[in-house]
Amino acid sequence: MAYLAGVALLRMDGLVALLGTGHVAYGGQVATVPHDIMLATHYPAALAGLVGENARDWLQALPVSLFAVMVTSGPLMLIGMGLYRSGCFLSCASSRRCVWFLPAGIGVSLVLLPLALMQVRLCPAWSGAYPADVAFLLATIRLLGAPFGALAWLWLVDRIEWLQHMLAPIGRVALSAYLGQSIVARLGFAGMPHFYGTMDYAFLMCLTVPVVLFQVVVARIWYRSGYTGPAEALWRFLYLRP
Repeated sequence: MAYLAGVALLRMDGLVALLGTGHVAYGGQVATVPHDIMLATHYPAALAGLVGENARDWLQALPVSLFAVMVTSGPLMLIGMGLYRSGCFLSCASSRRCVWFLPAGIGVSLVLLPLALMQVRLCPAWSGAYPADVAFLLATIRLLGAPFGALAWLWLVDRIEWLQHMLAPIGRVALSAYLGQSIVARLGFAGMPHFYGTMDYAFLMCLTVPVVLFQVVVARIWYRSGYTGPAEALWRFLYLRP
C-alpha cells in the first residue's frame, strides 16, 4: 500500500490534469522549453549548459518529488529485504514459491507492449489519445509493474549460468555503473548538442543498448583488476565500516 501511495504521489500532476481536462497535455500541446544548449558549438560550453540545466531541473523537482520518492523506494527496499530473508533470492530456483516470478513479469510486459508500440509509432494510438497521455500511462504502469519485472529478471538470471557470469561484475560496481551511465549520457549529448531535446523515445531506447553493453565490458575489465568501484570505495569510506 505504501508503494502504491508513493506511485500515486509521483504521478499526481498527471492525474490532476487527466481529471481536470481529460488529457495530460490539454489540447495536445506539450510544454516545451527552449534549450539554449542546442545552439552551443563549443564542447565545454555545451557540457556546462547541460549540467546547469540538469541542476535547475533537479532543484525544481526535488521539493515536490523527494517525499514521493522516499515513500516509493522505502517499501521496495522492505520487499527486497523480506524476499531475501525468506530465502527467495539465494537461490530462488529451488523454491516453489518463486514460480510466479516469471509469469508476473511476462504479464506486466504484455500490458506495457501496446503502449510502448504506440509511443514509438509502431502501433496506432487510441482515437483521441495524445502522445503525452500515452507516455504518462506507459510510465505509470511501468512504475506499478517494476517490482514484478525485477522478480522476473531474478528468476531468469538464477537459472541461466552464463547470464550470472556476465552480470556479476557489473553487480559488484552497481553504484558506479548507475552514476556512470548518467555521466556518459551527459557527455554524449554535450558532444551532440543539436540532438538534445529532439530525439524521440524509440531512438533514445536504442541508445541504451550500447551504453549497457559498454558498461558490462568495462565492469568485467575493472573486476579482473581487483579494484573496488570508485563510488563503492567512497561509500565504504563514508560508512566507516569494513
